[in-house]
Amino acid sequence: MAKISVIVPIYNDDRYLQECLDSIINQTFEDIEIICVNDGSTDESLNILKQYESRDCRVKVISQENKGVGAARNAGIKIAGGEYIYFIDADDYLELTGLEEMYDLSQQMDLDLLIFKLVTFDDETGERNYNYSDMPFLLDIGKDVFSYTDFKKDLFKVDVTVYTKFFRKELIEDKRFLEGLIFEDNAFYFDYIFDAARIHFYDKCLHYRRIRKNSLITAASRNHTNLIEVYENIYQKFKDRGLYEEFRESLFMRKVDSFHYRFTLINPKYKNEYYSLMKSDFTAQKDEYEREFDLEKIDKRTKRIFHAAIESDNYVEFEDNLKPKKKDNSSSNAKLIKILKKFKRKS
Repeated sequence: MAKISVIVPIYNDDRYLQECLDSIINQTFEDIEIICVNDGSTDESLNILKQYESRDCRVKVISQENKGVGAARNAGIKIAGGEYIYFIDADDYLELTGLEEMYDLSQQMDLDLLIFKLVTFDDETGERNYNYSDMPFLLDIGKDVFSYTDFKKDLFKVDVTVYTKFFRKELIEDKRFLEGLIFEDNAFYFDYIFDAARIHFYDKCLHYRRIRKNSLITAASRNHTNLIEVYENIYQKFKDRGLYEEFRESLFMRKVDSFHYRFTLINPKYKNEYYSLMKSDFTAQKDEYEREFDLEKIDKRTKRIFHAAIESDNYVEFEDNLKPKKKDNSSSNAKLIKILKKFKRKS
């Protein structure tokens, strides 16, 4: 039985797949299984996978019709036999000592979850950003091993992507990603973070994440409306655990900020649809917001976005209502004119 299961979802990634697989196969830590889930690829991805499978017995290829990255990861979890699980996308790659460092730290500290950092790099320019997943508040905890109760106020600041996590299999083997939706990492994060009794933050970049203009997230497509359903799922997770009232205001601010951020990115031809759904969702929460929320805990920016979304008639008006208001200097100018006239009369 392999010590680590590496799960790789693949969909039409033949351009990058070999670089990804080579970075896993050539890891300094060799006791691994590499579960490659071909999610209905129509390019050369499957042929590449079969070549690697024939050359390395650690590579396991399973194919399914195209269901999305969430379903592909779930298929991998279902058959994973390792003590630990690591997820990597087929267009990314891993530091060659990455798995060894993850495993050694997890063993030494008896961890449920190891959090570390990643490097983003632009696919066209190669420009790298080493600060993408900086989480200094995890260093400020002052403990080598902690749980979410030690960073409650920063719970929503943690990078939710699975690329910066090394999981004890027992922590997530009964958990699943949302299927058929993007932003599936968001809901998955709140599924496991409350159950991770022993967490450590490793202040080092181990994963290299490729940023592509035509990727599912950066394309800012109609799928961004999935965020509404994702947050319904997140809210329910808090309620099921009896944590909703404790985190209500923080969760609300995170939601409003996320909705607005995606609105600024979405393709203009989908903005009206996205805005209408966002307005409907905010309006449905208006009564709870006014009756039960501690409004002192909600920042001014969040309040402004929330009220502008509800009160605007369309997305253009919503954008205008969020623009900084120009100061009306007419009254001040009038006063200045009066003073000058009075001064002239005296002189």
